[in-house]
Amino acid sequence: MKKRLMFCVIALMAIPVMAGVDIRLVKISDIQNFGGTNTLVVAVEGRSSHNYYLSKLQGAFYIGDGLNAVLTSCTPLDAGELTNANYNKNHGESNGVVHFQYLAKDEDDGPYDRILPLSTWQELVRYTFVYPYTQSSTTTFRWDQNEDYGFVAEVWFSTLGIPLNVNGIQVNIPADLQDMSLPVEMTDFTAMYSYERGVSLNWATQSEVNSAGFHILRAEDPDGEFERVTREMIPGQGNSSSLTQY
Repeated sequence: MKKRLMFCVIALMAIPVMAGVDIRLVKISDIQNFGGTNTLVVAVEGRSSHNYYLSKLQGAFYIGDGLNAVLTSCTPLDAGELTNANYNKNHGESNGVVHFQYLAKDEDDGPYDRILPLSTWQELVRYTFVYPYTQSSTTTFRWDQNEDYGFVAEVWFSTLGIPLNVNGIQVNIPADLQDMSLPVEMTDFTAMYSYERGVSLNWATQSEVNSAGFHILRAEDPDGEFERVTREMIPGQGNSSSLTQY
């Protein structure tokens, strides 16, 4: 009797593994123009576990009470993968919450013209905050989850042909954007004269950033040539967010 060999072929269907699109907030620069305005630049960066076509990306972050109290302007700038992309773009700032939303035009047609780079952080949008040099405070950034602009990442998956939600993670806010000391100008300066003591100078700072110290200069008239009076520097506080009297 002949033995009959039976073979069974199992067809394995490839099921797409959905991973995520992550975003993070980073500080680009913090320029302190003492006596005028300060400029803080932060950026939202993104990365993807797959080469997705990005159909929608949105999120929001809070700039902290200290900065919100003195904010004069907030300017967004598309950067990296989102520059000149075919998106309807929405940026805004209200009550200290900054939001961004990128929604592909012709959403039902797909695919879209922007692919987030695989596993590499890429700057997506940059924000420039300009605020006056007058406030004594600290500020802490944090992600904001409001009903209108909570974190959403949707991509066009070519096999299935539909937008899929692939929210990844919002990376924790870095230390250099937490408890930031906002530099301030001198809040008080007085000069008093007495026959016994001569001129007595008093001043106060509400906070100091990288302050080595002070020298005193004098002149016979406001437009005259100033000469330094102090032989040694009067030490400053370095970095401080509390009131200091001199």
